[in-house]
Amino acid sequence: MKCYIINHLESHYRLFCRPWWMYVLSTPVNIYRQLRDFIQRGRRGWANTDVINLFDYHLHVLHAMMESYQKNKTGYPGNTTWEEYESVIGEILNGLNAMKALSSDDPNQSAEDQDKLLEDFKAGMKLFTEHYLSFWT
Repeated sequence: MKCYIINHLESHYRLFCRPWWMYVLSTPVNIYRQLRDFIQRGRRGWANTDVINLFDYHLHVLHAMMESYQKNKTGYPGNTTWEEYESVIGEILNGLNAMKALSSDDPNQSAEDQDKLLEDFKAGMKLFTEHYLSFWT
């Protein structure tokens, strides 16, 4: 069977070829899964698919939350100033950025670079655990 070279709008498959049909027929399944995950996250804060790669999901969510915390200046402990506390949040974000870079599997990273990124991540997580009880709204 000959496949015509006419592109579907978003699928990037040729029309009426096997990959195109696989894309079209799998779309309702994907919509169902996305809707199911959306409802699960709304009800309990996480979805079954988030548990499959908990490390990546947690890193993404924690990084976004800390950026929002820093941007919105939600609150800080009474025994410090916002400027001091902002530097702590910045160090935590540096640690999370280091882990993102470390988990990117960049083949150009040397062993020394990986060790430095891991040290930065550990330093950021140490600060996160020290200040965990002060993250309030």
